[in-house]
Amino acid sequence: MTIPPLYLPLHQGAAAAVRDTLAHLPTVYLSLASMFREVCNDPEAHWPHPVYLMNEDDLLAGDGLNTARLVGWQFLAKAAGGRAYAIEVQGGLAGKDCRFANLAHGPFVDGLCQALENPDLQEQLSSGSAQLAVLVLSELGTQAAWFRTTNPAQGFLFVVQKVSDVLRPWPAFYTVKQFEEALRQEVQRAA
Repeated sequence: MTIPPLYLPLHQGAAAAVRDTLAHLPTVYLSLASMFREVCNDPEAHWPHPVYLMNEDDLLAGDGLNTARLVGWQFLAKAAGGRAYAIEVQGGLAGKDCRFANLAHGPFVDGLCQALENPDLQEQLSSGSAQLAVLVLSELGTQAAWFRTTNPAQGFLFVVQKVSDVLRPWPAFYTVKQFEEALRQEVQRAA
C-alpha cells in the first residue's frame, strides 16, 4: 500500500472519536477529562499527526517506509499535573469509524514533546515544509518521529529513546535512507 498524500487534513472522524471518548470516558480516566476536553475544543492546537505502522517483512522487501500503513491519529496534550500524553484514535483513511485506541505516556511521548519545542523543528512544521507523523515498528519495539516532506528522500526521522546500538536517540537525525538501512541492520542482527 502506498503512503497517502502528504499534508493530510485532520479528519473530523479523528476529532469526533476524541469527543465520543470524552462523553463515555471510563472511570479510570475521569481525572484526565479536562485534558480530553481541551483536545475536543481545539484539536489543531494539540499537534494532531498521523500514526503509521510498518512490519519487518515490509522493511526487508525493499520498499522501506513506502510500505507504512496509516492506522490512526495522535493528539499531544498535558494533564493537569503537567504530564504529557498522546491520545490515539484509529480508523479508516477517510476518517470514518475512528475509535479511541490508546492513551500513552512515558519516555517516547515526553521526548517527542521536548523535541517539538525545538525552534528549528517548529519552523519546518509551521511553514509546511515538513509534516509530523509517528512511525511504529512493533516487532522492533521502535517508535520514531517522522518528518515527512513532499520529496520522500528529503524527509527525516529520529527515535526518542535508545532502542538499539544501531539507532541513536534524539538529537540524532536520520534521513529516510539512513533510517531504513539502520532498521534493516537491526532486523538482520536480531535474526
